[in-house]
Amino acid sequence: MHQTLKTFGIGKETGKEEWRACIKDLLHTGYLQQSEGEYPVLQLTAASWDVLRGQQSVLVTSFKKKEQPQQPATEEGGAVLLEKDLLQQLKQLRKTIAAKENMPPYIIFSDATLVELATYLPLVTGDLSRISGFGEVKMDRYGNDFLECVQDYCILHKLPTRIQQRQDKKLRYKR
Repeated sequence: MHQTLKTFGIGKETGKEEWRACIKDLLHTGYLQQSEGEYPVLQLTAASWDVLRGQQSVLVTSFKKKEQPQQPATEEGGAVLLEKDLLQQLKQLRKTIAAKENMPPYIIFSDATLVELATYLPLVTGDLSRISGFGEVKMDRYGNDFLECVQDYCILHKLPTRIQQRQDKKLRYKR
């Protein structure tokens, strides 16, 4: 019977992990809720009905398989230093922004983006576009805050930018 529905099979190309991440986002944002009891099920909320009626849109984060981060390689083949203290400051900044916007921190920026910031130390707005995760929207919303954090750290520790060691948009890690 359900095979005859026009929506049957939609989403079959999407993997289980991606569906789980999507459902987690929808639960977190209040578009779904989980029932209590021995066999909990997902339930629609008042907000989800607005979406189903086409009165509201929902954006969920896209899913990327996790890669194991290791030390990034430089053009010369040596390791670029990761500023661990800066990385902690960036994670705290991300957490603060996420709390203000009532969303999970990974939606602001992934750990990989923060690692790139703490490694390549971009000091001007134009350099942020060379860091993975900084598209136009995130540049406008969060760019200045994260750039200021990197700049303050570099001034305090008298560090120059390392953005010239950034090989391409995607950071490659080697074990």
